[in-house]
Order: sequence, then C-alpha cells, then structure tokens
Amino acid sequence: MSDTPPQLQNLITQYQGAQQQFQMISNQKGQLSLQKREVERSLEELNKVPDDKSVYKSIGAVLVEVSDRDSLKTDLSDQLESLGVRVDTLEKQETHLREKMQNLSRQIQENSGGAPTNS
Repeated sequence: MSDTPPQLQNLITQYQGAQQQFQMISNQKGQLSLQKREVERSLEELNKVPDDKSVYKSIGAVLVEVSDRDSLKTDLSDQLESLGVRVDTLEKQETHLREKMQNLSRQIQENSGGAPTNS
C-alpha cells in the first residue's frame, strides 16, 4: 500500500473505520435486542402470575419480594420503551454506516481504476 496514492489510502482508511464502527454498533444492537426480549418476556410472565402469588425482583445476586406489582410493571414498561428507542437509534446508525461504506467502496473502485460495483 506504500505505492498507493494518498487519496486512495485515505478512502481505504475511512472504509475500514466505518467497518469497525458498523461492527461495534451491530454488536451493541444485538445485546440491546436481547435485553429487550428479556424484558418483554418478564412482562408477559408477570401478567400471567395470579394476584395472590408473590413475585420477586432480582437486585444483583439477591431476589427481593415485590409488594407493588404496578410499580414493577411500570418500571419494566419504561425499560422496554427505553431499550426500543436505543435499538431504533442503532438501526438508523447502521443504515447510515452501510450507505457510507457503499459510497466509499464505489470511490475506492473508481480511484483504483476498477469499475464501480453495486455492493
């Protein structure tokens, strides 16, 4: 790459940076999506438990009995909404980076003398 023109080197570096960012965002989105599904399942299960049965909440390594189910449901619903917003934001960032990588790929092809591809 030492005989590669500086402009092409710059484009390749930008592309590699965008790839790394995309991978990091994709990993974060996957983790948050898992958390979101876990909260969804918790809410579903909480709604199935009869009112006369106790429910517990995990705080670290300790389970604590919950006396106010409505408060717990509200907390879980708020958490679910927050996770949904974060996942949506990461999806938008992924889309933006995907487009950026496609544009950079085209520019790299053009600057390296190759025909542009539809990747």
